[in-house]
Parts: sequence; C-alpha cells; structure tokens
Amino acid sequence: MNKRIAEIWINAAKKDLRFAKLQLSNPEFKEYLATNCNHAVEKAIKAYIFSTFEIDPDNINDKTISKYKVHDLEKLARYANFELSEKTWDFLTELYSFFIPTRYPSTKNNVLALLTPQLCERFITEAEEFISWIEKKLLQ
Repeated sequence: MNKRIAEIWINAAKKDLRFAKLQLSNPEFKEYLATNCNHAVEKAIKAYIFSTFEIDPDNINDKTISKYKVHDLEKLARYANFELSEKTWDFLTELYSFFIPTRYPSTKNNVLALLTPQLCERFITEAEEFISWIEKKLLQ
C-alpha cells in the first residue's frame, strides 16, 4: 500500500468536504454543495484504489489509470471491490445523481428545489462517515 498517495488523496477529500460545509452555511451556494460532496467521496475512493492497487495517479502513460478517471461513485466503489450496505450504495447513487445537474446552468435549476437544507446536511454527514470508513480501511 502506498501511504503517501492515500494521505494526499484523503487530505484532498477532506478539503472538498470542508468546502461543502462552508456552502451549507450560505444558501446562495448550495448548488455547489452536492458537487463538492461528490468530489470528496470520489477522492476518498480513489485514495483507496490508488494506494491499495499501487497505481500512480500522476503517471499519464499508465493505461490502467484511464478507467479511474470517472466521477461515478458507484462505479468507483465497484472498482475498489467495496462491500457496502444497501443504504451506502443508495447514498452513492443519490449523491452522484446531483453531480452533473448541479454543475451546469441549463440543468441546475431543475434540482435546486430538491436540495433542501436537510438533504444537504445528510449529504455532508454521510460523506463524512464514508470518508472516515475509507480512512479506517486504509489503516488496516
């Protein structure tokens, strides 16, 4: 296991999560909260994949890296061979369902009403729990 890569990617995940928490306190920016939670969870999964499978994410000549250049949380979790509860799979699917629509002006208005303060808080809480779970797996 490459602990240096794990640390770099987990720290990046935590930074994205901190940014999402700042957006929670300012409703004007809630549209970016789901995107940043998705980025946080995505980076945590990649921390596990890159460090566990000894993949150098900076080696652009490595043909295996391209399969991990996705934002789809469910797909990444499957690549990592995670055994997750149905609740966690549902969380990954739901969070990712907001990722693309909230990034683009033509679609974000369709989902903004769905991003209630309660849902935003749940996304942050569940992302935090998921990242902690991955950190524990990396320490095993």
